[in-house]
Amino acid sequence: MAKRRKRRRLRKRVYVLILGLLCIIVAAVIFFLPKNNKDYHYFTGDVTSVDMNLKADGVNYTYQQQYFNEDTTTYISLNDLYNLYIHVDQGQMTLNQNENTLNFTNDEVNVTLNYKDESLVFNDCSFSVQTLNYLNQYQATEKLSLEQTNTHSYIYDGEVYLSKEIVESVLLNSEYTLNLDSQSLVAN
Repeated sequence: MAKRRKRRRLRKRVYVLILGLLCIIVAAVIFFLPKNNKDYHYFTGDVTSVDMNLKADGVNYTYQQQYFNEDTTTYISLNDLYNLYIHVDQGQMTLNQNENTLNFTNDEVNVTLNYKDESLVFNDCSFSVQTLNYLNQYQATEKLSLEQTNTHSYIYDGEVYLSKEIVESVLLNSEYTLNLDSQSLVAN
């Protein structure tokens, strides 16, 4: 009889311990879930592809640029932009999928796009006057939230898309315009 009571007490303690652990797990999930619920914006429409021309260092380059229009905004594939960016001021573009970031670096621009949080972070940039004016309208000195510009970063077929206006004004430092109609990059 005494052994039976000890087993019952032990069993009650185990049940209380298991119930306590379950409560802690549920509380942790409820606490951490709202902080990590930001999801990507996926585009599901049709994407247009054009062959773009670029003249840099006396050489003509041709690359394929994909884009789409959503509402009144044109979105450019940043993955395709890589082909342009490496020829403009010997730029570099680095993708870190674990952190959901793309980093754009050249002589004047060092910008990190977090395409999940939809923000651009400026790291020691020498922006042109036109780019500074563009950023001033959003009071952005160190960081620009895409929400401020009423745009998003989109994912389509594994590629990241950003608005043409932000690409030209920030990533290309207002020095070039992507003319998708004439399929060329035009220096400003």
